[in-house]
Formats: sequence, C-alpha cells, structure tokens
Amino acid sequence: MVYNNLRSRHSEVLLSNFIDEDFQNMLYPLNLMQILFFNQKFRIKNNFITSNNFLQNVVIVFGFIFYTFVFMTRFFLRYNKGVDIDFNLISLICNIVGFSMNCIMTILHTNINIDLVLIIYKINTHQRGKIDLRNITFWNWVLCFIIIFSFIIVISLIFFLNPIYTYVSILMFIITTIFAELSSSLHNP
Repeated sequence: MVYNNLRSRHSEVLLSNFIDEDFQNMLYPLNLMQILFFNQKFRIKNNFITSNNFLQNVVIVFGFIFYTFVFMTRFFLRYNKGVDIDFNLISLICNIVGFSMNCIMTILHTNINIDLVLIIYKINTHQRGKIDLRNITFWNWVLCFIIIFSFIIVISLIFFLNPIYTYVSILMFIITTIFAELSSSLHNP
C-alpha cells in the first residue's frame, strides 16, 4: 500500500520531488556514472528529481543491446581461438542475464530509486549540521574520476592485447560520449 502511494506521487506531483542544490551536487557524480554506463535511474533537472522519460528508456535498452553485442563478439572471438569454451559461455550467459536484469529493473523500478534518493535527502536535511555535503561531494567526484581513469586504462590494455577490441572500445567510447552529450542537453535545455 505504501509502495502504491509512493509510486503515484512521482508521476503526478513533482513538487514533492524537490532536492536542494547541495544535495543535487552530491548526486551529480553518481548520475554521470549512470549516464556513461547506459544505466540512468532518474533525472535531476531544476532541483527536481524525476523518473526517466521514453527516450532515456530507449537509450537504456540500446545500452543493453550494445553491451550484449560486445560480450557476444568477445565470446565468438575466443570461441574461434578455442579458448576455454565452457568458461566463456558461462561468462557470456551471466553477463547477458545481469545486463538484462539491470535494464529491466532500471526501467520498471525508476520510482523506487527516486524514493530511495528522497529518503536519503530527508535524512540528510534532518542531519544537516552533522553531515558536510561538500566533503561527500568532493569524494564522490574523486571516485568518479578514478573509475573513469581505470576504465581508460583497461581499454588501453585491451588495445595492446588484441587489436579487434580496439574498434569495439573506440565505438563504445564514441557512443558513450554522444549519449552523455545528449543526456546533458536533455537535462539543461
């Protein structure tokens, strides 16, 4: 019963989804990482947190298809080389199941994700004097850059190990960059 009340609240009354500027700045690194990995769980626009629109859900599904294509390409390249077929097949199945569950849960449960953020925001507003959001925001950005830097290192290692992955990595980087630009233009008209 509580779930139904919370679910309808996000689609009808947006004024209850207000978050202040400090909390919004704290969420930007998380939101950026979700955008880069085609897994945006909510939108933050003009100090309001809202659910994904149809275009964002299409991009999430496209990301699932893209990741599935990348992992299937990796499987077939390794299959042709005769590298441990059983392990690679299990890895492929686990990756596809994981990405499909993530895609479905992101689209179906976007309102639950918003509820979680709003609950954290309410706790934060009650504990405002005890919690320094600037420090949390700083460390969020540091971790965000560490993850992006690690991703670049992994792609660089893949480049030197197998040239076919280079094209897939470059394509993935270009698509991620285009999606990040598209998403930022949707957020800031």
